[in-house]
Amino acid sequence: MPRSRPSGACAAAEAIVALIHGDLQRCRREHVLTYELYTLAARRAVFRSITQRWMRESRRALERHFAPDTARALDAYIEGAALHIALDPDPQPRTLTRAAVARLACDGRA
Repeated sequence: MPRSRPSGACAAAEAIVALIHGDLQRCRREHVLTYELYTLAARRAVFRSITQRWMRESRRALERHFAPDTARALDAYIEGAALHIALDPDPQPRTLTRAAVARLACDGRA
């Protein structure tokens, strides 16, 4: 039976928005290293195990606030959104990120 969504899911969703638009955008060097690791992981199993462990830990942290399927979807969204915001010359505004995270995390409630 799937775990129900905790009452603090919407507050946790707002923390995710802050993470995407704040902490994950702080350091361009970290972005470069992260995406270089992803490229290496796509080519070499030894690096793939590192990224798999990283993703597992990220999902585990999200599962403190969300059901496992929701945590997986949020984890994927966080990575993708951070990449787009970092590289797009016209990145999406926080309001669009908030709406997307709310749809995933708290049944569309902002």
